[in-house]
Amino acid sequence: MRLPHEYTKFIERQHLLMKSSPAPMAWTRDTPKLSQLRRFHFYTGNIEKAKQLDFRVTTLWAATLLFSLLASTVSSQSSEAFVTLNCGGAAFTDPVTGLEWENDARYIEASDDLREERVLINASVLLEPSTSPVVNAESLKDASVFYPIGSIPRSKFCYNLPIFYYLTLWPRNYLLRATFPSSNLTTKGDNVSLMSTYSMRFYFTVDSTYISTIELQENQPQILELVITAFDKMVYVCLVPLEDRSSMPAISALELRPFEVGMYPRVDSGMLKDSITTYFLTVARLNFGGDIQLRYPVDKYDRIWAPAKIPSGEKQFTSRTNVSRVHVQPYAPMDMPDEVMSTAWVATQKENNVMFELNLTGVRAMRAVPSFYLSLVFYDMLETANNTRFVNIYLDDDVYNRRWTFTTNAPTFKIRANGTSPNPGLVNAAEIYGEFDAVVWRTFQNDSSTLKTFSESAPSLLDTAGDPCLPVPWAWVVCSIETPPRVTQINITSRGVGGNLPTDFGQLDRLTILDLSNNSFRGRVPASLRNVTTLTAMSVVIDFETVYTTSPISCLTKRIHSKIEANVSVVISSIFYVNFRNLGGNELEGELPGFPPLASQNLESL
Repeated sequence: MRLPHEYTKFIERQHLLMKSSPAPMAWTRDTPKLSQLRRFHFYTGNIEKAKQLDFRVTTLWAATLLFSLLASTVSSQSSEAFVTLNCGGAAFTDPVTGLEWENDARYIEASDDLREERVLINASVLLEPSTSPVVNAESLKDASVFYPIGSIPRSKFCYNLPIFYYLTLWPRNYLLRATFPSSNLTTKGDNVSLMSTYSMRFYFTVDSTYISTIELQENQPQILELVITAFDKMVYVCLVPLEDRSSMPAISALELRPFEVGMYPRVDSGMLKDSITTYFLTVARLNFGGDIQLRYPVDKYDRIWAPAKIPSGEKQFTSRTNVSRVHVQPYAPMDMPDEVMSTAWVATQKENNVMFELNLTGVRAMRAVPSFYLSLVFYDMLETANNTRFVNIYLDDDVYNRRWTFTTNAPTFKIRANGTSPNPGLVNAAEIYGEFDAVVWRTFQNDSSTLKTFSESAPSLLDTAGDPCLPVPWAWVVCSIETPPRVTQINITSRGVGGNLPTDFGQLDRLTILDLSNNSFRGRVPASLRNVTTLTAMSVVIDFETVYTTSPISCLTKRIHSKIEANVSVVISSIFYVNFRNLGGNELEGELPGFPPLASQNLESL
């Protein structure tokens, strides 16, 4: 896939992060506590300890097939763990699914501030029923629209989605579904079209991973669906404007559903494993023999099953529906709904093929996917004495093997009874996903928590959505390219920020530039600042009234430039003492902490 030119640097950064990401891990029933500990070490930046717990599996297959013969009972799952957001619209109860949709406001970072600035607005969507990707499309009639304007530069607009099963020992996959509106948007109450004002192109990211570039279509809403593995108590889903802030992100619906433990494993070297290092992007989910779209409560995970259409003129196989009432035993990798397994495509003769075609154009246009995960599910519904079937599976005319390669965007699959089977071939369901690497890192935990605490003093004055550094850094922060990223610069000059500086400011021990000038900070300078030994510039810039010194400072005077407003006694590296009336235009008081010897050797300006 050709990546957008303006996002090249971002993608290069993603590749650097993924190169340093941990290798996939092979999970067994004996390793749940190790897995949790390993994830903790990754997140907190203790890479060496994480590597000690790493079980490496490096081979990635071009395609993977899972087969099963299923019977017995099905488990249940409550929708209480679902997140179901009608973005820009009111709460409502879906008459088809019975699911409770809610407004998205409380999940948006700084929602009230965005609305007050008119950066976030509610919009109505002109929706043609024939273009709807889902049957019950009430949530597609509204949208939350984010203007790239306002007095505060913002790097991204993020939803904070809670992870219901975060405290469980076993890693768990989640279905994440985002629905983007058509470009036929009007502001509610104003009846003003938004289409000609800004570009309808923006980036969609999940946690630290770039997923795709979204471009709103004139008449067609779009659904993007992922299988992700959560590694924290919150997942950040972000809409990122173009770099020149010319785009207007918009979203209609956002849904998060937990799967049972063990569902949707990745496959490497013939081994099933859970993974936090790859995501799945849905290509297709097909119900063979069905005639209507199925989702919750038929599917307890709210997967959307589309009825597959028999190719025009095809006479070699037919649909079979509800031959008998099926009760499907939960099978960890997929856990199929009864209604899906109660229908099938069945060949009319043993020598005939059951055929279906996939379209990979859409997923490959969204992003590059180096491999695919294909699940074909079979359930034998014959009510005869001999209900055995043996089938061969072909990709085009190539019999199944674990290294299939999709050479076209329209691969054709054939299922046919082999020579020993007494009955013709059949297939009940298919799922296919594109698999790609995910960036599992977030900002180094100490840096992130310090910045979060700091930003809470001025949530309406600073860009604070999602993670401080990833997938793009906050507008007032510069981060290093390492794993995990570290905060190296802070610049909030003249932002009107006030309050006390956090006492743990010294946690930011990779800072090279700290500019807090011309704000309203008060109180004492944190003593922990003495731990920051990498500073090359700090905005404690002053003009002299009186200088008391025990050593020459002429070599530094050219770098000292600021304003005077309050008498404060300051000690800088125990070398010289300065009385000045302002610490960079703030109301701070007391002394700068006594830096250890050589701690300020990199300092070029104050």
